Amino acid sequence: MKKLLLAIACVCSVQHADVVYKMLATTSGLPGMDDVSTVIEVSIKGDRSRDEMTINDPLIGRKRFVHITRLDKGLKWTLDTQRMRYSETAFSGIPEPVQEEAVTDTGIHVLVERSGKTKVVLDNTCEEVIISVLSETDTLPLVSQHMWVCRDFEGYAEIDSFFDRLVGLGNVAPFSPSMVGEAGYMQAFQDTVQNIDGFPLEATMYMVFGSEDAQYVMEMHSIVTELATDALDDNLFEIPAGYTLIE
Repeated sequence: MKKLLLAIACVCSVQHADVVYKMLATTSGLPGMDDVSTVIEVSIKGDRSRDEMTINDPLIGRKRFVHITRLDKGLKWTLDTQRMRYSETAFSGIPEPVQEEAVTDTGIHVLVERSGKTKVVLDNTCEEVIISVLSETDTLPLVSQHMWVCRDFEGYAEIDSFFDRLVGLGNVAPFSPSMVGEAGYMQAFQDTVQNIDGFPLEATMYMVFGSEDAQYVMEMHSIVTELATDALDDNLFEIPAGYTLIE
């Protein structure tokens, strides 16, 4: 997002702090499935980032994923830590999501509401912002996200700048329309989230599936549990020794 999923002047780490934050994400509400939890650690150093995700899924067990994003090189590495190998993707090679129809043609409207409520997360006062995606033919939101956003914390400028530049590359997106079977509206939702001023230290997304007589709601809650600024080793953002490239 500027952000989830959140204009940069690319500057060196001498001028700006390195940032590390940890997040706990929980997905619930899928029919016949237990909750899925994910622990995410994001390290940012200037124009580089490293994301480590550990997923605990009752169906597939515990899985770990490591991604290194190098804006200076215009590419992303995905590490297979078990087999000591990695794949490489250039940003120019990431296909843009296909939108079959313009959002205005689908009867979808994205609404942004600032409730005026505040909440303290990690000793930071956050403001509630609610984003809803509504259909002209249904009063229920197809997607609704409640975010507790904040700007006044150490490391915000570095996080905001990195993700602004990442999103500015154009082809990087946390959602595709096919995720929920409705062309266009998830892209509109994503664009709205990216334009919210502030970083969400906590967020809950609700996604409504099915018809009125057979609906279920998937809930995805995330919260930043740790946030620190500290000097990070450059090697954290390099391919570890002994890893081979997957051709």
